[in-house]
Amino acid sequence: MNTRLVREVMTKDVVSVRTYTPFRLITSAMLSNDVGAVPVLDALGHPVGMVSRTDLLAKRAHLGHGPLGAVWEKLSTRGRRTTAASHGATAARLMSHRAVTVAPDDTVFHAAYLMRRHDVSHLPVVDTRGVVVGIVSRGDLLGEFLRDDALVREDVLSQVVRHRIEQPGEVEVTVERGMVTLAGEVPSASDAAYVAERTRRIPGVVDVMDLLRWTTDDRKPQAGPLF
Repeated sequence: MNTRLVREVMTKDVVSVRTYTPFRLITSAMLSNDVGAVPVLDALGHPVGMVSRTDLLAKRAHLGHGPLGAVWEKLSTRGRRTTAASHGATAARLMSHRAVTVAPDDTVFHAAYLMRRHDVSHLPVVDTRGVVVGIVSRGDLLGEFLRDDALVREDVLSQVVRHRIEQPGEVEVTVERGMVTLAGEVPSASDAAYVAERTRRIPGVVDVMDLLRWTTDDRKPQAGPLF
């Protein structure tokens, strides 16, 4: 079964800046290219950080807080970063974190995992030399959920059901707004588990309702307590 790779969804024309790029040029690059964040590159083209529009807004956010905001800036990690960015004039001083990267052949699932784990909205895509060759945003990953239900259903049938089940006609697949319902009977419990799990990996699937029945329970028995 084909799993979508980062290279299939990434933006190849990357808007980037250097560590020494000044505030105004960074702002201009973001606004003129309508991007929410840009990777900061060193002299070899390796990403060393990211600058987002939120980082740039620190210039104004720093001036808009009251007494509680001052406490927030002193005691929280994000607050301290806001204070530091508010005094930044170049990309090196403005970037809020080191770049979290992915490779072109990583799966979109891995990219989504990294975004959630590190709470970032963009991932520079690097080749084997560590050079930026693309960028992936949350929007790139979310776009697949707009796939037509008919296309999702056909992929479930062709890439999952017909691939595993000897009599695929026994499995009923319906899709509504990305929600897949699997019904019918399959030979074994392991077949049912396979079909449900693999269906979740199809692009455009929001969730799976597993109503499959099986004739043979081939799951390994769970070991009970010794005493």
